[in-house]
Amino acid sequence: MANMCGRQGADATGCDDSCGRATVEMQMTSTFTYVGWDFVAETANRTEDISSICDGTDYPKLMWQFVIGDFAGDRDLDLADYSSIAARWLQTDSSFWCGGRADPSS
Repeated sequence: MANMCGRQGADATGCDDSCGRATVEMQMTSTFTYVGWDFVAETANRTEDISSICDGTDYPKLMWQFVIGDFAGDRDLDLADYSSIAARWLQTDSSFWCGGRADPSS
């Protein structure tokens, strides 16, 4: 992780990369719960369910950024949402929500 704080190359002086995180780490719940973020379905850092994340797929989002009922993940409510929820109806893990970026709080 070189030159995270600006220009790339030899002239990138004054940068401190010691606290930087790789993309894979920025897409993990544990990176954020470790420093106190409150996520859906975890109670160690409060129970307000402020943020949500699909581990290994995306970065954290605030709960208000999800469109309720958008099971297809296209930020729209239409027939595609019904098809998407029907295809994943009996799944019991978190991939139910993360597969289509639906509202994980419902």
